[in-house]
Amino acid sequence: MKKILTILFAFGSLLVSAQDTTSLRWVGLNEDSEFNFFKTDTSDLTNYFVATTYGTGQAVFMNNKDSLLYAIFDLNSDGDRNLYSFNPFTGTYTLVRDLATTYVSSADISEDGSMLYVIEGNGVSGNIGKLSSVDLTTGVETFLTTALNAPLVSSYGIEFSPTDTSVYVFEGSYDGDTRVQAINLNTLVNTSSPMVGWNTQLHGAKWTGSGKKFIVTAGYGCDMLMTDNTANNLVSFYSTCPYNTADVEEFKMLRAKGSVINICPNTTDSTKISLIYGGTNFKWFLNGVALTETNDTLMAFAPGIYRALVEIDTTDNYMWSEPIQIVHSAVPVVTVTQATNDVLICPSETIILQGVSGGTLKWYRNGVLIPGAAASTYAATTAGAYNQTKTNLSGCIDSAAVSYVITDQLSGCTTNIGSQTFANLNMYPNPVESKLNIESAELVNVIIVYDIIGKEVFRTENVKKLNLSIDLTELASGSYFVKVFTASGETIRKIQK
Repeated sequence: MKKILTILFAFGSLLVSAQDTTSLRWVGLNEDSEFNFFKTDTSDLTNYFVATTYGTGQAVFMNNKDSLLYAIFDLNSDGDRNLYSFNPFTGTYTLVRDLATTYVSSADISEDGSMLYVIEGNGVSGNIGKLSSVDLTTGVETFLTTALNAPLVSSYGIEFSPTDTSVYVFEGSYDGDTRVQAINLNTLVNTSSPMVGWNTQLHGAKWTGSGKKFIVTAGYGCDMLMTDNTANNLVSFYSTCPYNTADVEEFKMLRAKGSVINICPNTTDSTKISLIYGGTNFKWFLNGVALTETNDTLMAFAPGIYRALVEIDTTDNYMWSEPIQIVHSAVPVVTVTQATNDVLICPSETIILQGVSGGTLKWYRNGVLIPGAAASTYAATTAGAYNQTKTNLSGCIDSAAVSYVITDQLSGCTTNIGSQTFANLNMYPNPVESKLNIESAELVNVIIVYDIIGKEVFRTENVKKLNLSIDLTELASGSYFVKVFTASGETIRKIQK
């Protein structure tokens, strides 16, 4: 019956209640639907039962798509084995797929989480070694092929390997005829070889994440074995547990953007880290120091290593989560300058502002974005407070600490001082430190220098020269207007001192 069930485990710990912790995020499932946790890869931490009804457990695996743990249970020991998701810390589990395939011996999931692969064991004659796929979106089950089996009935542990898109089938038989089979899921070609180091039944397997190395579990005998990179040479790995682990999986406890996350070092940028499994007794830590945050979602601002310590059921035993490292990215440095420190603008004048380059650039006037202004410089033609923002490759953004303020020149620029009528006039250098050179195509008669409020600060008359220099050493630093009289009229230039 395809409906969603939510059932709670009744718990009973076989261990004396005593606080202990582990950083090994492994969960094992045995053939009595008992979950156990590992303190290290050679010793156990704690376990609990499904006590409401006797059932069997066949497989456990993590789905990379949602980072949740899934298992194959047979709650009534009648061969009807189905797919459940479960919370390893609270014991809550939910039916995901009511499988048509019965007597599933082992199962695993594809790397992208879209397809479940199941193999049948020795429960039904004629179906031994039957390998099928289950589309987890549509629920469609498709027979793929039949694995090899020994003359007598066999049990199987299977594991998907993303390195060669194959399902590895570890066959354990009652007559000792054991082997490993690699079934390519694209071609369904089965490549097999004898298994060395084991001669009885097997029930589960776990890819180590490296080459063809696997951890293979025996189930009833509570043995775990490690293969070499040929997948068929087994050596003893773990044999001290009392819980007869049929399958084992390493799982995640935290949901975040990644294991290392870069954020910008300001009060508005942060990243979210949340517990995948809620409803448990837990505590957050930053660089080994406990935080006061009590929600199962943490907004991380500060750099460092974040972890959570989570209680397993009510056993007073705890598991450390994987670490999440927060790194502060570099913030761009932005400055806005002007070559001559010109802060006064005359009508029809253009003042070139210099910002920074690289990244994504934007210019603003009085806090309003200037459309299309995305270069390192900006040609200002009106008064206002100008600023630039830069977004670097890390996504961090900043603006200049101080806007560059340009004000309209006082009325003396065009009215009290006069308008420009003679273009064949050159003044240099600008800005000037002491002497200002004036070159004219006509005889210069009078030169007057005004400050920014239109007050006369220098005058020379009866010049009668084409080229001359005037000494402005005594003037204070700032903006000035130089007015030159010739026979053609009056000309004004703006200079900086």
